[in-house]
Amino acid sequence: MELWRIPVSQLLHARMLHMLFNALWLLLLGHRLERRIGSLRLLLLWLVAGGLATAASPIGVEAPWNVGTGASQALFAFSSCALVLARRQAIGRGYTAAVASTYLAIGLILDLVTAGHPKLGHLAGALLGSLLGAAFLNLPENPTGTTK
Repeated sequence: MELWRIPVSQLLHARMLHMLFNALWLLLLGHRLERRIGSLRLLLLWLVAGGLATAASPIGVEAPWNVGTGASQALFAFSSCALVLARRQAIGRGYTAAVASTYLAIGLILDLVTAGHPKLGHLAGALLGSLLGAAFLNLPENPTGTTK
C-alpha cells in the first residue's frame, strides 16, 4: 500500500472552485488555530484527522467519484477542533466559532445538495477533529518551538 497517497490526496482537488473554497477557509481559520495549538499539532491534526477521513471518504461512493481528494476532510477537522476549543474559551470565541460553524454548515449543505447525504469523509473529519480538540484542551497552549 502506498500510504504517501493519503496526505498528498488532500492537496489535490477535482475542481478549481473546490480548491479555492478550501483555501479561503484555511486562510480564515488556520492561523487562529495554529496560534492556539502550535504548528506541530496543526500538522498532526491535518495528517491524522484529514488523512483518516480522506481514507474513509470513498467508502460507499460509486465510481468515478470513489476517490478521496481535497482538503475538505482536514478542514472539517480544523473546524470542529476550533469549535471545541472556542466552546471552552481556549481560542477566540466569537470569530473562530462563527467561521468554523459557517464552514461546517456550508459543507453540509453542499453535501446534501450534491450527494443527497452528508459525506462520510466530512463526518469522519469533524468527529476526529472534535476528539483531537478535546485532547488539545489538556495540553499546554502553544508548545515551545512552534509558530506564534
